[in-house]
Amino acid sequence: MAETREGLWMSAKQRDRLKVLQEVKKRHITQRQAAAELGLSVRWVRELLVRLRVRGDGVLQHGLRGRRSNRKTPEAVKRRVVELYRQKKQAKLWHDYGPTLAAEEPSSRGSGSAGKRCGNG
Repeated sequence: MAETREGLWMSAKQRDRLKVLQEVKKRHITQRQAAAELGLSVRWVRELLVRLRVRGDGVLQHGLRGRRSNRKTPEAVKRRVVELYRQKKQAKLWHDYGPTLAAEEPSSRGSGSAGKRCGNG
């Protein structure tokens, strides 16, 4: 198996698919048999085999796995929100607050730019 720096983690379903595709690659079973076993079309099995040859075993994982979400709130914004919340007098009462509690507060302070998801990342 091709592995990246942190390793190649697959679900059981992905490992089973990989085993079947490798059997097709070794010509132990046909593409039609693999399609029936995996519940896919023959055309899709053929496409997976092409991708497997070009990109390796990681082709069965989602393409965005390991990347940062486009919707994630920047760390600087999170830190600023938490800092503003700490300055409030209520922070003395709740010294163990977390991102969820802090996310509820920016709207009451008037800094609506942080948004509703600021603490949830």
